[in-house]
Amino acid sequence: MHSDAPLPSLPERVRKHAEKARAAAQSGDPDYAISLCETLLQQHPGCLEIRSSLRESQKRKAAGGGWKKLTGGLTAAVQLTKAGRLRKSDAPRALVEIERALTAAPTHAPAHRLLGEVALEQNLPHTAVFAFEGLCEQSPNKVESWVLLGNALILANRSPDAVRVAEKALQIDPSASTAQALLKTASVAQTLGSGSWQAAAEGTDAPAAAAAASESDPATPKETRLLDDPAQVRLRLEKNTALLADQPGDFTLLKQIAADHHRLGEGAAAVEALRQARATPAGTDDPALERLAFTYEDALWRARVEETREADRESVRHAHQTYRAGALSALLERYPGDADLRLQMGETLIQLGRGDEAAPHLQAAQRDPRVRRRASLRVGEAFLLSGKPDLARAQFESLLADHPQLDDFGKELRYALADACEKLADAPTAATHFKALYTADVAYRDTAARVARYYQ
Repeated sequence: MHSDAPLPSLPERVRKHAEKARAAAQSGDPDYAISLCETLLQQHPGCLEIRSSLRESQKRKAAGGGWKKLTGGLTAAVQLTKAGRLRKSDAPRALVEIERALTAAPTHAPAHRLLGEVALEQNLPHTAVFAFEGLCEQSPNKVESWVLLGNALILANRSPDAVRVAEKALQIDPSASTAQALLKTASVAQTLGSGSWQAAAEGTDAPAAAAAASESDPATPKETRLLDDPAQVRLRLEKNTALLADQPGDFTLLKQIAADHHRLGEGAAAVEALRQARATPAGTDDPALERLAFTYEDALWRARVEETREADRESVRHAHQTYRAGALSALLERYPGDADLRLQMGETLIQLGRGDEAAPHLQAAQRDPRVRRRASLRVGEAFLLSGKPDLARAQFESLLADHPQLDDFGKELRYALADACEKLADAPTAATHFKALYTADVAYRDTAARVARYYQ
């Protein structure tokens, strides 16, 4: 079982209580097991072994006549209302309320869905997969349920499973655009080895991140973890390059060679190998390669920026962003509903100083819950860039109401809000926000210098 907080990694006391809960569930005392699991999950919400025991106990209680469909559904609805109110302010408590809804009604599909959504917001992708699997059990003929599961599987670095889920969704409705998009994204993620093409396009080394995650997951076999080891990648690359000499133009070999060059940071070689793969008959019919080409080209540009001497770096960085704007524009012509592409396009236009052009893309991205928060912040930045600090301030304050925490996102938000207040000549409010940032992280950007001005 892939767990966000594997049971073996938890304190011995927790493991012993988890074993008691499992034994109680199997011995016919589900109420005790449910109570114990709920208590444990408040402190360790990412432990799937405990949550699985809880689900088993809930189902055993239901099978034993411990709930009635009508009253259970009403109770579940009440608990979900509570969870919705707690979702932003106290997510661990919201997860508890969702499980109480499932205790009242284990087949309540909205509870399974909300559990998955909150888990994703709390960076618990394996827990989200578990939740959406429950949703698919309750609504197996709904494409949306399978798409939610597939996207969670990608985030959990389980792209082969995501591909199978996407294919299942397309069996239900071959015309479903969300399922088609899932299949494309999952296919590219599988080609990369693990992680998603979006992460790579944003500068995150998805394969390396996935390998690091695998190292911390006792459930991942050592052989799997070795797949992205640089020495192993180099050996595979040399082997496939030798095979290509005997099988020139082999699509599969070229695609794997490109992926391995990319993993090793050899951008130019990755781009060239993928260009050859796209020129093959199989490559011309593979839409995933279009996105992959952008990923590899973008990574090559990032490397160029880093390698350029400081005096010339700004002009190369501008050329990189100009390339991104053109490439993303071409992708959006084919995938106009892709929220991640919209978000990236908006961020790129902000980097180019084109706030008015960025705003529509970012507002479109806001409709997707997976990127809504980040897109909303960028909308405010686009307003600020285009000389509309009042609109930016309203945007930032709305976000702050839902996200008062000073985590990484909260710091970025608070800084942007303070900047907007300064541009509106509201020094007292700007000072309040800068001082809050200073208290949390004195080294954040130029916060120390900005705060110092208010003491002069």
